[in-house]
Amino acid sequence: MGVDEIIERIGADAAAEAEAIRREAEAGEEQILRDGRAASEREAAEIMAEGRREAARQRRKAIAQARLSARARLRACREAGLDRAFEEAERRIAALKDSDEYPAVLRRLILEGREVVGGGPITVLCREEERGAVVVACSRIEGVTIAPLKDDGPGGGVVVLAGRSRCDQRFSSRIARMREGLTGRTAAILFGEERHDRP
Repeated sequence: MGVDEIIERIGADAAAEAEAIRREAEAGEEQILRDGRAASEREAAEIMAEGRREAARQRRKAIAQARLSARARLRACREAGLDRAFEEAERRIAALKDSDEYPAVLRRLILEGREVVGGGPITVLCREEERGAVVVACSRIEGVTIAPLKDDGPGGGVVVLAGRSRCDQRFSSRIARMREGLTGRTAAILFGEERHDRP
C-alpha cells in the first residue's frame, strides 16, 4: 500500500468517523430537544394544575365568604325585626299605665313579686306619678307598705322588697328578663321558623 492509498484510507476513515460523530450529535440533540419538550410540558401541566387548584380554593373561599356575609345580613335583619317587635311591645305595655286595667296589672305584679321574695310583709316601691294606681292595686293586700322609688328610669311597674330580698317588677326589667325566652318564640312568629338562639 502506497502513501497515497494510506492517505486516502485515513481520509475515508476520518470522514466516516466525522459522519458517525455528526449522526451521534444529531441524535443527542434530538433527544435533548425531546427531553426538554417533555419537561416543559410536564412543568406547564403542573403549573396549570396548580392554577386550577388555586382557582378552586379561591372560588371556595369566595363562596364561603359570601355565605358568611349573607348570614350576617340575614341575622342583622332578623335582629332589627326582633328589636322593632320588642320596642312595639314595650310601647304597648307602657301604654297600660294610662288604662283602667293598670291597677289590676300592678296587683298581679305585686302578688307575683311577693311570692318571689318569700311572702309576708312587703314594701312596694313605685314612682310618685304611679302611686295612686299602686294604692288601688294594694287595697286588698295585707302587709304592704308603699314607698317612693328613687329611679329615673322608664316608668311602669313596681319593685317588691321583703328584708334583703328584692323582685324588680318594672316593665323594663321584666321585658329584659323575658327577652331571651321570648326571642325564640317571637322569631318563630315573625320568620316562620323555630329559633333556639338569638339570630
